[in-house]
Amino acid sequence: MTIRARRRQEALRHWLNFATGLAIGLAIWMPVLAASGIDPSGWSAQLARGDWSTLLMVVSVVLLGAGLLLRLRAQHAVPPPRVESEDAIGRYRPRIQRP
Repeated sequence: MTIRARRRQEALRHWLNFATGLAIGLAIWMPVLAASGIDPSGWSAQLARGDWSTLLMVVSVVLLGAGLLLRLRAQHAVPPPRVESEDAIGRYRPRIQRP
């Protein structure tokens, strides 16, 4: 398996896990939203009235989006170079040459 295929497989596994978690989260939240009677078209009116449940939902969606953006940004960041400590194994190993 090449490095590209392995990376593709890891990315597919990551996004499959993300999609599964999203589906589970939606399955849990859909009955909650249906029971609360919040109509998505009336969110601005409810926010203007100061409805706490709608405000909490909007804030949680914004925080979720910010978390996803930070996660994606962190995945593409270049890791710092590894620094070998001074007393690492093999650093002062004598070079013995056999005659």
